[in-house]
Amino acid sequence: MDSPISDGKTYRAGIEKEFENGALSKIDLSAYASLVEHLMDNYSLRAATGMRMRADSESDTYGAKLKTDFNFSDELVKTVLEYKSNNRDATRKQGMTPTTVTNLQSILWPDITTEEMSVALETTKDINYNNRLTIGARYDYVVADFGKANQISSVTSLSANNLYNTYYGYTASEQKENNFGGLARIEHDLTNDVMLYSGLSRSVRTADATERGMASYSGMGGSQSWVGNPRIEPEKHHQLDAGFRYTQSSWNVDISAYANKVSDYILKDSARGQSGILVNSPNVTVYRNVDALLSGFELSGSWDISSSLSLNSNAVYTYGENESDNSVLAQIPALQGSIGAEWRVEDYLKFGSDVRWAAKQTRVDTNRLTGSGRDVAKTGGYAVLDLNATLTKLKPVELTFGINNLFDTKYADHLNRSSISDPTEIQVNEVGRSLFVQGKVRF
Repeated sequence: MDSPISDGKTYRAGIEKEFENGALSKIDLSAYASLVEHLMDNYSLRAATGMRMRADSESDTYGAKLKTDFNFSDELVKTVLEYKSNNRDATRKQGMTPTTVTNLQSILWPDITTEEMSVALETTKDINYNNRLTIGARYDYVVADFGKANQISSVTSLSANNLYNTYYGYTASEQKENNFGGLARIEHDLTNDVMLYSGLSRSVRTADATERGMASYSGMGGSQSWVGNPRIEPEKHHQLDAGFRYTQSSWNVDISAYANKVSDYILKDSARGQSGILVNSPNVTVYRNVDALLSGFELSGSWDISSSLSLNSNAVYTYGENESDNSVLAQIPALQGSIGAEWRVEDYLKFGSDVRWAAKQTRVDTNRLTGSGRDVAKTGGYAVLDLNATLTKLKPVELTFGINNLFDTKYADHLNRSSISDPTEIQVNEVGRSLFVQGKVRF
């Protein structure tokens, strides 16, 4: 399906004030609204050869955040109070002609509302001259509800609750979560140039509307349906990380590594009659909780060779394992990074070049009969060259000209996409050679 119409409106407002006396040193209050309407169909932008399908969706988000800084005995304590509400409502209709696409086929997002109320605080304390300790805590109260879980499709005579019950054995009801997180991080100045750090944290991610309640009935007899899990548990991340930073006047290096044990990782899976799934229909997409391990490292560095020439580079690697099934986690990128250079001509012109690269990804989950099947195939490595030039003399205007993917290399990142009409994963190649002009005005 194509997207002939997509309309988004965002509104933001805020106020910030600092105080010279008293424990309260700063207050920052902000509010926002994001209203998105999205239409997809298979007949506006192409010649339809069969049934006309149309999917209308809305995602409305409202939120407010109050951030405050307090000074207690020269210790800064940052606090956050936040409220966020997201409602997602989507339907798919069908008909034989463009004027008769009125028959309700699926209630894709059955009026799902997720409200989150959060409180968090963080402070950093100087233990002594060489050591600092940062501690923080967060609490999220989450309420999720379904307004149209019992609405019946006029085409299939099924509701979202019928789908949930078929694949999971239960229907949707109001869900409440009490999610606790926290962190402790210590930094140690080994020398004036070297800083070591290590941290331990727990964070919790609640499910989104698709993971919690997608209800797409698709394919012959529903054989390609996409069904969210209304009782999916939130992800709990327990991460240990460590690293060091080496800084000199003209160059610096950052190296860090982490291990993240995830309880109740939300896995987008195929329905194979496995634990928690009642149906053996591998082309149906479902969600379930598993235990997982995510680990990896990050390297970055820069070098100012002279006042006019500098180099920078970075590399990132992630390893993912489904520990419940002793299998590969899908959609995990391979080792990747970039190498860049910038040449400055006094204060009016600078040239930049970047080589973006990735190694081949061979750890994949491609078979829906034995796994999630979310990886289409192994993804080949690549290296592409981007060039740009920026005129900075025309202040307050700054103009940048560039060519991305100079040699028009055919490549793809290890990422797939699917749609509400066909959950089959496909891999999309990235953009070939492209030219751009960008302008900035500073005032």
